[in-house]
Amino acid sequence: MKLSVQTSCILIFCAVIFCNCSKHTGKQIAQAPLPQVQERRLLLNQGQKLQVDNTISATNSVEMMGQSMDVKMDIIMASQLEVKEKRDTAYNISFVTTRIATNMEMMGQTTNYDSDKKDDDNEMAKAMKDKINVPVEMEVNNDGKVINIKKDTTKPVNKEADAMASMMSSMNAGGDERTTAGNIFLVLSKDLKTGDKWSDSVITTEGKTYNDYTIVSTDGDSTKVTLTGKQSIIKSIEAQGMEMTVTLENKLSGEIIVDKKTSVVTRKSVTTEGTGTTEIMGQSVPMTTKGTSTSLVKQL
Repeated sequence: MKLSVQTSCILIFCAVIFCNCSKHTGKQIAQAPLPQVQERRLLLNQGQKLQVDNTISATNSVEMMGQSMDVKMDIIMASQLEVKEKRDTAYNISFVTTRIATNMEMMGQTTNYDSDKKDDDNEMAKAMKDKINVPVEMEVNNDGKVINIKKDTTKPVNKEADAMASMMSSMNAGGDERTTAGNIFLVLSKDLKTGDKWSDSVITTEGKTYNDYTIVSTDGDSTKVTLTGKQSIIKSIEAQGMEMTVTLENKLSGEIIVDKKTSVVTRKSVTTEGTGTTEIMGQSVPMTTKGTSTSLVKQL
């Protein structure tokens, strides 16, 4: 099957964003853990509600068939978390995605989707209908880690919806329930001071991510943390019936603001830059990627 340059670039863009998603399901290694003299824990109240607003702006530049092309995408995602039950060691939390909006530009053409527009009947709307306003129950422990998610296994897997969730997860802005919840909790020890550093790494069968953290300030009610990291990915995926293998080397940088009392991340901003190749239909396509994500969390 012969693909046009435009179609190929869209597939490659989706493949890159998808494979960037290094969900923390592999082995996580704490390389230089924080001092644990005084423990801090996640502090939420039963009935408490949090609003999570994610924005992502990403560009993928590819060279294919003698042409250079940029594909740009902006994503908005809004979610709400409600604490249904507070126990001694964990919280039962309900997660709901309330809105997803996307805008893609390529070769002078724009494609839009907004879940708030009920008359939208395109393919994206059909793919995302089972994601919007559908509660998902999860369990989060006192360390802010998602330890269990209850999903409806009777419904067939929606590959398009999962791919969109992966796009957002890839930019560290959430997307799926586990990533979103994991992004808004960061439990730190009470004795931290400016200049303290620690690292962690996430190792999966498809890639490695290494993160370095530094405490910038602990003034007032918040702790400010900077993040730098690197990521290596080799992943084979299928999109629209086409099999592709994506190889990427990414650099990460960002800033995290944590509420000292609750351990809720009130703001997180991350920039991802990478270079790599996509193997598709016997061709090796060079590419560069860059994206910025911002997550804002507020009390309802």
